[in-house]
Amino acid sequence: SASSIPPGAVLELNGADLMTIQNLTLSNGQFGLLVRNASTSLTAKSITTNANTLDGVRIEGASNNAALESITSTGNKRFGIFVSSPIDRITGSVVTLNQSHGIDLELPGAMRLENNTVSFNLGTGIFINNASGQVVIGHADVNQGKGNIIANNAGHGINAFILGAGSVVISGNAVSGHSGFTQAGIIGAGNVTLNANVGFDNYD
Repeated sequence: SASSIPPGAVLELNGADLMTIQNLTLSNGQFGLLVRNASTSLTAKSITTNANTLDGVRIEGASNNAALESITSTGNKRFGIFVSSPIDRITGSVVTLNQSHGIDLELPGAMRLENNTVSFNLGTGIFINNASGQVVIGHADVNQGKGNIIANNAGHGINAFILGAGSVVISGNAVSGHSGFTQAGIIGAGNVTLNANVGFDNYD
């Protein structure tokens, strides 16, 4: 029942710097992993965040320079991964079946997204709002095989909205199955560069 859902996060980092967490399953809270109040330079590896009532992973409040590696964030009631602090990278992760955006990055600085699968989310797969540095989705050298698979999300595959000095490079990704009315595989505004992406079965 709803009364059995614990308030807050299964794991919360509050003002905790230079933490490494790994090999944990964080499920059935409001947040699986909540990182806040200037918890800087987190490394999170092999973390599973499933079936939380809000977000699988939420990083906020000047909790800068996190690295998320091999995260599985599935079936959360809002975002799979939400970040409103500058973040270093999200790599090798699976973000699926969440009820809003798969990955939502608000005001990110320079960062990279590599080798992730972002699929079957009810919002946009990867949403980037107003980057202040260069965000790289995939890798400029497509031969390195660091592209992301972004598929079958109800919204757009990638939506990059950039104001000011930030930029987004979208290179070497496979983006497919965004076939709802007016839904694009990749949509962008501002300084957005596309290179060698494979797109199919998108509406636009």
